[in-house]
Amino acid sequence: MKKKTAKITIFALTAIILLFAGAKNAYAISLPKNFLSFFYSYFQKPKKPTDPAVSPTPTLSPTPTPIADNPELYQGNYFNNKDLSGSPVLKRGDSQINFEWHEHSPDSSVPRDLFSVRWEKIINLESGNYDFSVTADDGVRLYINGELILDKWFDQPATTYNVQKYLGNGSHKIVLEYYEAYGGAVVKFGYGLNNQASPNPTPTATPTATPIPSGKTWDIQSVSSMKESKDRVCGPRDQAFIERWIDTAKELGANYVAVETPYDNPDCGNSLEYTKAWVNTIRSRGLKIWHRHMFLSFEGIYGAAKNPSDDFLGKTYRYIKDNAWMFEEGDIFTPAPEPQNGGISGVTYCSQGVCIFRDIPHFNQWLRDSIDVSEKAFGEIGLSGKMKLGFFGFDGFTAWGSMNPDWNGILEDATVAKMGNLAIDHYPELCGDTMENALNELQARYPGVPIFISEWGSVGDGNIENQVITSMGAAKRPEIIGFNYWHMGMGGNESLINEDFSKRQQFDEVQSFYKGNR
Repeated sequence: MKKKTAKITIFALTAIILLFAGAKNAYAISLPKNFLSFFYSYFQKPKKPTDPAVSPTPTLSPTPTPIADNPELYQGNYFNNKDLSGSPVLKRGDSQINFEWHEHSPDSSVPRDLFSVRWEKIINLESGNYDFSVTADDGVRLYINGELILDKWFDQPATTYNVQKYLGNGSHKIVLEYYEAYGGAVVKFGYGLNNQASPNPTPTATPTATPIPSGKTWDIQSVSSMKESKDRVCGPRDQAFIERWIDTAKELGANYVAVETPYDNPDCGNSLEYTKAWVNTIRSRGLKIWHRHMFLSFEGIYGAAKNPSDDFLGKTYRYIKDNAWMFEEGDIFTPAPEPQNGGISGVTYCSQGVCIFRDIPHFNQWLRDSIDVSEKAFGEIGLSGKMKLGFFGFDGFTAWGSMNPDWNGILEDATVAKMGNLAIDHYPELCGDTMENALNELQARYPGVPIFISEWGSVGDGNIENQVITSMGAAKRPEIIGFNYWHMGMGGNESLINEDFSKRQQFDEVQSFYKGNR
């Protein structure tokens, strides 16, 4: 029976191919390939990842009404993008805004990811103080009579916000804007009279800075493993080597280790398995991890072709969700280290002649979006607000125009505010500058912004011990929240250890800073 069915299927497919070939003779040679590609792409469409522990059923009530001009309903315009741009793909009236779509779409005409909605309604109220409650996963904005009273336009797990406002007697226009990025989709809205409530929104508490523990110079003291993690996916070190390397980092006084393996696997190796070996060993030694992973097609590493159309944000979200075991409270997560290396058209060098970013605004928006997407994913695995996000690692040219008085960097104020700090990869000795002068310039450009030295090592010629004392000493100032020594080893003038794990001459100087002895 199976053989007969297979023959019938092959016969039917062949007949269809011949039919098309007869009608479009000019494409007869390429048609079979295109035809099969169509069927393959149709049946192999990627499915959105879901949390295996939760299989929610979408909330189907309240049942929407397709008539969009009923004043008793919230008039909803649904867009097939997260920006409320273009023409809506669906217009309908919703009796309530009380939806938990989870991993599903609001309607067959709307995608399940990357959509947005704008609801509008005129309501008649008596005068008084009103409580407005909004729950959203992801972004949401609430306008009352044209005034923006709630602005949470960023990726986030389902979060409830309450805001109060005094309204006079009469008609008032409600506008609620919402977008869904990836993962679960939730939006709810309600309001009620509360004459005892304050008409002013409650301010958000500002977190208190964590004091630096005794016995160290900076709160974050990291060493880079790039030469042994990123560069060795296709020739990995064994477990005994990794253990000895991490033990040496702990002896140095590091409390973080930067693991810099790719997100995805190159053809020659298994990046995820190698990452597991490093992560598990670091955890066993009681250290924290700086997750500094990168996509092959972002910079074109390991022979991969760069691809500006790649869904880097979606892949970041899925990587976090699919590998929740990898992360712990207090870890640092960088969506894309040194993102300027992807190439910004008209601004930086673009390897392979391909720029990941169209221009400076696109670059800045992507940085902000990557933090939002990461925060949302961590929220969905129970780590909301518990990870240190961003820490991208900008060079002096990108951050503040180092050594160039006519250049002020390309980071927008909104980007710096979103990051909450500024991480810089800087080797001033290579350009005839000093760490003292570079940090003075940086702090003048971004007053009050915490700074993280995300890369520095004793590169170049000269007395490398004196380099450590001078440059790391210049970074001993209250505004510097952390230091990452690049790299511990092996190989290169900046390496702290040799291949046989013997210590190079500057090891003791770096250790003296990490142990708080200078």
